[in-house]
Amino acid sequence: MLEDGLNSDCVLSCGVEKFPAHKCVLSARSEVFKELLSGSTSRIDLNDPKQKGKTNFNSNSGLVEFDDVDPQVK
Repeated sequence: MLEDGLNSDCVLSCGVEKFPAHKCVLSARSEVFKELLSGSTSRIDLNDPKQKGKTNFNSNSGLVEFDDVDPQVK
């Protein structure tokens, strides 16, 4: 599932980097993703001091965009 994006149903975008992902996995592991991907909101303020900016989700394209997040953050 991780290596081939064949069945991915969303894409995480950080700057120019794009990562295919699975909504069910993200939602199971994160309440923030669960809220975002369920459609209850399309924009989340990340209050974690390590995260700057906002996260946007476009349900039509499945694109999750992170503003001001370095894709190299682990």
